[in-house]
Amino acid sequence: CICVGGDPRGLHMAYVNDDVGYWGPLPSEINLQTREFGKTLVQAIADNKPGTLTLIHCETAKEARSKVEEGLAWGYFYIPTNFSTDGLLRYLPQNINNTQLQEGGSVDVYMDMSNQQNAQAILAVLSNGFSDFVGDLFDTPVHSPLNIGKPIYGPDNPKFIEFLAPGLLSLLVFGQSIFLTAVALVNERNDGTLDRIWVMGANSVDIVLGVIFSQVLVMVMQLTLLLIVAFFIFELPLEGFLGTVYALGILLGLTGMSVGILLSATASSEFQALQLSFATYFPVMSTSGILWPLEALPWPMTWAARILPVSYVAEAFRSIMIRGWGIFHTDVQLAFGVTFVWVVILLSAAVLTIRPRENTHGSMLKLCVK
Repeated sequence: CICVGGDPRGLHMAYVNDDVGYWGPLPSEINLQTREFGKTLVQAIADNKPGTLTLIHCETAKEARSKVEEGLAWGYFYIPTNFSTDGLLRYLPQNINNTQLQEGGSVDVYMDMSNQQNAQAILAVLSNGFSDFVGDLFDTPVHSPLNIGKPIYGPDNPKFIEFLAPGLLSLLVFGQSIFLTAVALVNERNDGTLDRIWVMGANSVDIVLGVIFSQVLVMVMQLTLLLIVAFFIFELPLEGFLGTVYALGILLGLTGMSVGILLSATASSEFQALQLSFATYFPVMSTSGILWPLEALPWPMTWAARILPVSYVAEAFRSIMIRGWGIFHTDVQLAFGVTFVWVVILLSAAVLTIRPRENTHGSMLKLCVK
């Protein structure tokens, strides 16, 4: 429960403040302590719900947009040149219908909507910050006049399934692969097949590779069927290249198979192997950002999630499917790299764990003599 429903923290948001301030005479009914509304607004947003946003100052809108396109920010807002002048005059009763002043005192916002929860949290902070800013200046609550532009990534009105689907794909691939190999060595050990393999001169590397090669085709078939259903039947969004999703899915499947082999090597029975599989599967599901953004997890679990391969694959799937990123983007490459490292670590651990039972060679020799 503590992994779902929390408020995101540390969300990076870029901004451009081109406001030059208001230096003309003030209307008699207004007494202001500041003439630079842009700076005041930025401070009001930073002070609203502290910890939610990390603001990044940019000199130009092009620089701010590039931050979002590179995945360094979840969006940006632009404060126009005449923001103070138009913002001051727009709230006077006689200017309430002046379209030019109403537009000049607004702020343009451009978001990355690939993560619906993060985007909504950011927009809420911006809206509340703007309302606080206006209320402090004019002693009256005013609706936030934010101009939400076309999203840089994602649809205008994203659905929750578009956030959830990439995570579910990675979770299904990982879970199916674990259960493929979780009991593989247990059965062979209990019926004596594994003892015969040791006597024939095989080593632990041969055994691990044998399990992988015997099940990898099944894993690939499962992944193929899963992607066909996801993209061609349910028509999930796919802005990037399907081959990148497929290759990363195969690598994640190998990770799951490696986990299953390691669990099978340590379990003494099928029941124990299944217990260990579920004990591995559900914590990964809760802490890998699949059900809720990583930024909203309690900080100890955030650090744990940052080392899990499923976390990186789920975010890479989301970036490929919604943002259209390819293999040459750093985040996608990171997902491939982290997952590959986990495959090597888990297979190495399995090789070191698998050992013949005591007196295996002696027992088999006596059997052969008889």
